[in-house]
Amino acid sequence: MSRDGAQQMTGRQTWRHLFTLLKLAEMGAHRRTAKISTEFLAKKLDMSQQTASRHLIELESKGWIKRTITPEGCLIKITDTGVKELKRLYSNLKFLMETAYPPSVTLEGVVFTGLGEGAYYVTRDQYRKQFIEKLGFDPYPGTLNLKLTTEYDVKTRSELEAYPAAWKFKASKTKIEHTGR
Repeated sequence: MSRDGAQQMTGRQTWRHLFTLLKLAEMGAHRRTAKISTEFLAKKLDMSQQTASRHLIELESKGWIKRTITPEGCLIKITDTGVKELKRLYSNLKFLMETAYPPSVTLEGVVFTGLGEGAYYVTRDQYRKQFIEKLGFDPYPGTLNLKLTTEYDVKTRSELEAYPAAWKFKASKTKIEHTGR
């Protein structure tokens, strides 16, 4: 298996483990020891009982849960390490949902020549001073004209208008990557 394949497998496996851990937390296992049968957990996870059981074994081997098997079901408690993983997930989701600008956006298109009017305005002192004052840099005398070629890029560009931020661009021959500042 290639390195990328192994990373993808690990990534998918980690998401499955986090999802299982989340369902266990919903059943209270992050605050107390909860009695949970693998059949019940399997229904909550929409998977077979055997797969749910395997997930518990994997979570236990990672140190994310502590479990004791009884005839009535498993006694499960999410460990401090497991709670830390849930908090990390929460923190990442909170950042993504509450950040005032997108962490990174890539738009692709074709660069084309414009009318040359951008250079006129950018070189005027009153405009140039405002660019420097408000954006923190002295702009290049001109604009970059990019014709977005896919529906995805057009839609993504229109969504950027919701973010009041100064933009920085990294340009290459075919890609411009926007990073909010």
